[in-house]
Amino acid sequence: MATTAPIAIMGFQLESNSHSPECQPSEFFQLAGDALLADIASPAPRAPRELTAFMAEAKNLGLTPAPLASATAGASGRIGQDFIDGWMAAAVARLRDLGPVAGVYLCQHGAAISTGSEDPDGDFYALVRAVVGPEVPIVVTLDPHANVSAKMLSNIDAIIAYHTNPHVDQQERGREAAHLMARLVAGQKTEIKLAKLPMIPPSISQVTKGGPLGEHIAYGQSFLDDEVMAVCTCSGFSLGDNTKAGMSVAVTVVEGAGAKAQTIADTVGQRIWDERNRYDITMTSLEDAVAMAKALDDPAQPPLCFADVADNPGSGGRGNTTYILKAFLDAGVSDAILAPFYDAPLALQAAALGVGARFTATFNSAETQEFSHKLTAEVEVLAVGGGVQTGRRGMYAGRSFDLGTAALLRCNGIRIVVTEKRIQFLDPLMLECLGMRMQDTRALIVKSRGHFRAAVDEAFADEQIIEVDVPGLATPMLHRINFTRTPRPIYPLDRDMTWSAAEAHS
Repeated sequence: MATTAPIAIMGFQLESNSHSPECQPSEFFQLAGDALLADIASPAPRAPRELTAFMAEAKNLGLTPAPLASATAGASGRIGQDFIDGWMAAAVARLRDLGPVAGVYLCQHGAAISTGSEDPDGDFYALVRAVVGPEVPIVVTLDPHANVSAKMLSNIDAIIAYHTNPHVDQQERGREAAHLMARLVAGQKTEIKLAKLPMIPPSISQVTKGGPLGEHIAYGQSFLDDEVMAVCTCSGFSLGDNTKAGMSVAVTVVEGAGAKAQTIADTVGQRIWDERNRYDITMTSLEDAVAMAKALDDPAQPPLCFADVADNPGSGGRGNTTYILKAFLDAGVSDAILAPFYDAPLALQAAALGVGARFTATFNSAETQEFSHKLTAEVEVLAVGGGVQTGRRGMYAGRSFDLGTAALLRCNGIRIVVTEKRIQFLDPLMLECLGMRMQDTRALIVKSRGHFRAAVDEAFADEQIIEVDVPGLATPMLHRINFTRTPRPIYPLDRDMTWSAAEAHS
């Protein structure tokens, strides 16, 4: 297949935690035009992995990809309406300037909220559709934590979400999107049907290895055939408190197979609902976690990885709560590493003082968020480094990420990686760039919800991972969150409710 009209490529990615501080424009990594092309061609791009994979596969299929604009941010709060309006206007202007296109690929996350809209993803799709008209195919890829809306689906032709959590299959989904695009450019028309479940599973229940979500996604994929082009199962983002909340099953089929698509969406959705209690969670108390860490003084005990899931920057956490750190210090834990702790003033102060400096550090000296308590302690600077790194494992393998200035501090028996940038633990390089390895400690404390599992697996088996129940903006203990916009009743907040796919259409 050879097409002369290009395939426009655009997208923005933001996961909005409704209770987190407002997302700042500086949190976005923005690329457009030649700068985006240069990044894609670099050995370790920062553009989304599925975007670069789509572009490469589209070329292999004889399509002509034209990357226009990309903006990506880690999880944060709502984004200001002026910023997102400006970005979308600039992206759409580039689309108009490109002229007639054969198709549009949108590389999205799907869980953004702005200060003026609960559905900026849907708003963007509508703007793109208005430019290209009803006949030009639009294909979208999403993070499975997307909160899918009817507005999103009404303006596109096909939808795909990652299958894995941790998200290590973006390249496969990008290539899948390119093949779907090729079918649509060749003239295939589609329909999309949706089953929306009144269910917001806690974040730590969504790991696909050995968990119910992986089984339910695989069940959806079992329906693929010549008519069923994609089955997109999205668990949703439980902390994005808005009217789009809830799990979604969206099925893309060839035109005329809409009834089949709805049956599949309902069948997958009903299985998820019938097995909803498999998404219930238990966590380890801080008291028990301290006892486990102290027990590691016995060399016969295997090392442990303690996950501070409630303070995951990848879910909108600040990455700087001190609950575990203070408890471990108070208990005299003798050999632990915490990574990374977000505190730009402290990272810069330690770097300025230099390796070997000893000083009284105040953690969170500039923070105002209620969970980010200040902590004062005597520390020694062991190493200074950070900056842009090329990951080697998990979600960052072969990709660039930026720690900003980073410093390794020692406080009694605990070594702490303090970073200028807010980022979750996703790659061993976050330690190795400061001269450490995961294997060099008895207790690794990570600020992450689940994606760290794809990075620590070379040192910690699943049974060596402890999810600690402490407060934070990203807590998976949903009954502690003040939900104001999420439709009710919804599971697990309302455990006695009933639902069926059949009744949802009545």
